[in-house]
Amino acid sequence: MRSSLLRFFFLALGVGLFGSRASAQAPTQVIVANGGVFGPNNFASIASWDIVNDTYTVLDSVPASSVQDLIIEGDTAYLAADSFLVKYDLAGRQRLATAPLSGVRKLAIYQDKLLVTRGFGASSDWVQAFNKSDLTFDYAVSGISGQCEGIATFQDTAFVAVPGSFGNTTGDLAVIDLTNGQLVREISFDTFGVGISRVIQFGDDIWTVSPLAFGSPAGYISRYTVANAQLQHFRENFSLRNGVTNGDGNIYLTANGNLASYNMQGAFFLSTNVVSGNWQAIAADAVNGDYFLTATDFATFGRLYRYSSMGMVIDSVEVGISPEAIALYTPLPISAESATEAVSDVTFWPNPTASTLYLQRRGNGAATVEVRDLLGRNVVPETRLQQQAELNVDALPAGTYLLTIREKAGTQTKRFIKAAQ
Repeated sequence: MRSSLLRFFFLALGVGLFGSRASAQAPTQVIVANGGVFGPNNFASIASWDIVNDTYTVLDSVPASSVQDLIIEGDTAYLAADSFLVKYDLAGRQRLATAPLSGVRKLAIYQDKLLVTRGFGASSDWVQAFNKSDLTFDYAVSGISGQCEGIATFQDTAFVAVPGSFGNTTGDLAVIDLTNGQLVREISFDTFGVGISRVIQFGDDIWTVSPLAFGSPAGYISRYTVANAQLQHFRENFSLRNGVTNGDGNIYLTANGNLASYNMQGAFFLSTNVVSGNWQAIAADAVNGDYFLTATDFATFGRLYRYSSMGMVIDSVEVGISPEAIALYTPLPISAESATEAVSDVTFWPNPTASTLYLQRRGNGAATVEVRDLLGRNVVPETRLQQQAELNVDALPAGTYLLTIREKAGTQTKRFIKAAQ
């Protein structure tokens, strides 16, 4: 009974965190990095799936045998493609810079620097820094004991997973002072850190995912609290991979191949099977509560899926082989004036309402509107929105709901209160 109450408490807390982000702009594109078929003559590609217009466009390709990471800052994307760093302007859909770099693994941004970890394929300089603007080399961090993987920044510090080479029986977490590029220390995870891969910053904590040996039926999720240097390890009896967060207090990863959600406040799985499958890349949309997942056999196909928060498939698109990294993208407006012109002005009343919600839209073109609860569940079917619409919310329980308006120019989310009868 106590465990159930704790889970209810943290679920409610997660809803509150999700709700606090609901006014953010929802993503309109998914950027996909396809590794292709591993080998020396292979080309990796980067592409965009426009989820509003349902169009898939390949933006570029590079001669690399796999893809390791993809991150987005504003309208800029940085791609780690095995032996290259590549910078893209997503708004202009063009490549801006390329830097050859063997063994590139994961990426992070700190001020004007692109931080890069290196692993198999490199022989030293396991963490390097490049200038964001043109990808010119800045410095290398010396003293790290071996090959590196995931990286996260917190204030002026970087935390880096150090699994070492394949077959290592321990793992560490390297701490780097970013003000001077110096290694501060390595925190030993001992055997709890075998295969340590993903590093996630949340609040004052650094979380890591350690899959242990390849194919292991168990793994560890660990928490390092920066303020008091406390280290905790949580054994989970699942084969663990990946690990991302969208700021809602959860880690999204795969457990035995299935999409799982792990609550960082309570240190337990909310669900070990949100969506069943054998997923490769994961992205979670905090605004709409949707999940984006990729599947591939690394030889003949690749597909990107969009699922609702309830685990129901919404849409999918065929992509390149080995879609190993994805990132959600919302194009930035050129200016406040152009943003006002691009997205329709939508008003609604009364708020609160007991039965009917009236909407008025100043804009042209196709648009839809739907109502979700704070768990992300669709509670009123999607409705076409021209200049006016009426939504019957009479059957909804009293509470706060999210009104999502989708159109070609973008998505906007508003809140309203359903009053008791």
